[in-house]
Amino acid sequence: MYDPLDNRRYFMYPFTVSMCKGIDGLSGVVRSQLKQNPRCGDAFIFFNKIKNYMKVLFYDDNGYAMYVKRIDMGRFQVPAGRADDLGFYISRLQLLQLIRGLRMNCVFAQKRPEDQNIIWGKNAPGVN
Repeated sequence: MYDPLDNRRYFMYPFTVSMCKGIDGLSGVVRSQLKQNPRCGDAFIFFNKIKNYMKVLFYDDNGYAMYVKRIDMGRFQVPAGRADDLGFYISRLQLLQLIRGLRMNCVFAQKRPEDQNIIWGKNAPGVN
């Protein structure tokens, strides 16, 4: 199956964007504010102010394409940006974690406690 977001770099735009912007508006943001060519093959990721709406703009073989996701409950767990407010690249895995609503900074950091009593306390199933 063809995956349009495969083999790309994924650039997180550091500021919020009006989600009224479409392909032309977002490609204009890439040109004017990022000083990059939106047809370079990279995917550019944008969020609204409350982080419940995400758009991913990219140029495919013969035209622009856009992936849009709005979550009904909660917010996207967007990683902190750089100190100089410049955008930054993320990995494909991080993009997929964003789309699925996972926190990028602690997906691999969580460890299961050795002692189950830590989770359940004295009333843990099987604990007398």
